[in-house]
Amino acid sequence: MPLETELDRQVATEQELRRDVDELQNSIPVDAEGIYADMIVARNAAQTAAGDATTQATNAAASAAAAAESAAAIGAGAGVILFPTAAAAIAASITATRLRIEDEDAQATYVYDPGTSSAATITIANGRKYRNAEKVLTPKMFGAIGDGVADDTAALLALAAEINWRGGSRVEFGDSKTYKVWGTVPANGASLMALSNIKKTRMNFNGSTIAVPINFATNAITLYLMPLTNVEDVHIDHPNFVQTAYNAVDSAKGCQGIYIADASRGIEIHDYTQNGGVSGLSVVRFARNRARDIFMTGDFQNVYYPAVFQRNGDQVDVRYKARGAGRAYFAYNVRQHTAIVDSQQDGPFDDCLLKVYANNTESNAENTLSDIDLRYINVGRATAVNPGGSLIRIAMDQFTATPAPGYIRNIKIVLDVDTGAPGQPAVIATGKTLNNGSSDTVARGHVISNIEISGYINAGAQSTSCMELFTNNGSSTTGDFSGDTVEGITFRNLSQYGATAPFNINAACIDRGLRFENVYVEGAVGLGTLPQKLLDVSDNVTLGAIRSFNEVGTPGIAGYAAYRRLPNGGLEIWGLTTAAASTNTAVAFPVAFTAVPTITCSSTAGGTPSPVNAVSAATSGFSINNPGGSAVVVAWRASGYI
Repeated sequence: MPLETELDRQVATEQELRRDVDELQNSIPVDAEGIYADMIVARNAAQTAAGDATTQATNAAASAAAAAESAAAIGAGAGVILFPTAAAAIAASITATRLRIEDEDAQATYVYDPGTSSAATITIANGRKYRNAEKVLTPKMFGAIGDGVADDTAALLALAAEINWRGGSRVEFGDSKTYKVWGTVPANGASLMALSNIKKTRMNFNGSTIAVPINFATNAITLYLMPLTNVEDVHIDHPNFVQTAYNAVDSAKGCQGIYIADASRGIEIHDYTQNGGVSGLSVVRFARNRARDIFMTGDFQNVYYPAVFQRNGDQVDVRYKARGAGRAYFAYNVRQHTAIVDSQQDGPFDDCLLKVYANNTESNAENTLSDIDLRYINVGRATAVNPGGSLIRIAMDQFTATPAPGYIRNIKIVLDVDTGAPGQPAVIATGKTLNNGSSDTVARGHVISNIEISGYINAGAQSTSCMELFTNNGSSTTGDFSGDTVEGITFRNLSQYGATAPFNINAACIDRGLRFENVYVEGAVGLGTLPQKLLDVSDNVTLGAIRSFNEVGTPGIAGYAAYRRLPNGGLEIWGLTTAAASTNTAVAFPVAFTAVPTITCSSTAGGTPSPVNAVSAATSGFSINNPGGSAVVVAWRASGYI
């Protein structure tokens, strides 16, 4: 083989070995002689196999010369050139394959890569490009100062670009830094750290804050701090976002925090804090694919929507505190949520909204809210609010002008609520509206199935209803659910204190399965007209003046009645009433029967039966006729269907 040809081949081999060395991005710096000694060993092995001793000698000499030249260029025995700062490296003119910056929080090794498009690249004075080879990125590597004064927008934009370029990375923010961004007001809709199509990313804020100094009162724009689109396996620890010049609770302008879109999955956000903004955690859908497997813990102050899931975000576990929120938890058309929400609301609307937006262009599956487990803690509203807003609303609303059916099923709500003052809104209410916001009074084929409510309510001096379910009072509740399917409504292990706070259910809208199990309600209870075989009552139930048989207590209290289920599916109601002498005394049933029930009544005065009779029987009550000359206590029973 001609010597020139073999030399060309060996040059190509040497270039390939150089590229291999460059790809050792995170190795400990080694000396130049070691690098080239390895190259010589590899070359000699190939040459020995070829059996060309002359070529071996020629190229060994050339390699030795190359090693000596490199050592001279990069300093006696040093594999990288060390620079104190990025600025010092940029000002240099070197031909080394590696350089290292030793600046605090920005320590990094850079490798020569002339064709790189990485955002983490520095170009030195002679035009050579060096790419950041570290696995762990920091904002300072991209020029961030983090003193709360300098504008770090460009640095965080570059950091995000590098994470995207790599397809994911580990990121460590400086300890307790403040990164001020958008010192110059950007265009509406601008994003800061927009990440897309990345995987296996770990980001730790280490007590640092991203601060936005914009006064949104005079700049009516919406900005996005960390949009995540089609990402997978992303963990974010201790993010903290602050609006320093605008803390009004505003749903129309300000910052959106972590904004997840489309088919993202496997996202964990730990100890998320935010003060001010339109939203904290938002999950939205622009395409058909859905995000899933999302976990978040946090603490939000003056954020309108601390957690909002808009037709997207399934298999979600969130646990957070919200103070001064407009709507602490908003979930519509999603599935499989576990939410623990500790809220003190500061807005005029429903604090937690569980909703279906029925869209006639989408499938029944997309028009569904299901498997929501909400534990709601509320120790009182931050300010006086419009009583039209409830603490929790279950709603069927139309998204499009052409109506469509919606489906809400498997909802479990556990309450720990202290509402306190008069004029507060309902704790739980229902709603049904058209897409223009007006009350919907037409049957749409909606299905509401398997709703369970439990926990503790201290209504105190509240005079408005604690429960307004399937009613249409034009204030806290809207819409008519008759004609739609409502079934499986259960109150279990629930205590509601507050003698002036009513508990209202329009049971006429419930097709089957209204159950009370271990329930105590101090205030008045309105059930409306109950369909046949609807009411199912266990022991230990007190609904205002209505009680189960094992809760009889002291008979003779005005309006007092007990009830129990009969084997045939009917209901027996029992009570004690004082019948006035020589007249008829009216008795009203606590629930209405579908037909006139069978009524019996008797009295024993002084050990002698009194001749009392039931007269004027109706589905709503009867009268006791007492012909005697003295008032007597009469025990009565009414059996029938409701």
